[in-house]
Amino acid sequence: PEQRAAGYQPEQPILFSHVTHVQKNQMECQFCHWSVAKAGYANIPEVENCMGCHQQVLGTTEQQKEEIKKIGDYYNKNEPIPWVKVHVMPDYVRFNHKRHAKGGVSCQECHGQIPEMPVVERVSSMKMGWCIDCH
Repeated sequence: PEQRAAGYQPEQPILFSHVTHVQKNQMECQFCHWSVAKAGYANIPEVENCMGCHQQVLGTTEQQKEEIKKIGDYYNKNEPIPWVKVHVMPDYVRFNHKRHAKGGVSCQECHGQIPEMPVVERVSSMKMGWCIDCH
């Protein structure tokens, strides 16, 4: 399926830039994706997490202000941001993020250089052979 192919880059409801958050603002992956080393899954950040900063940080460009307003709208309606998952695995795959994170596998080893991506895209198919190459 398209969503499991390298290069998959779905349109997101918010124009979010890891470049701004990770490179420019030096935020750690686990600040937003807090469950990675604590649970078997990696969470998609909740709108409350975004608003923790964006109640104060309102953006400098018109586009940033518009996108932050969208975050605020979801927050005020008590609705989650409907992010589209980029790294979708088949239902039969049992992958444990916690074990890999605790084992010293960096986010970039599987997900690519997300801190350098203005828009996140899947860099690997993450098929079984790809996993076996590491294991």
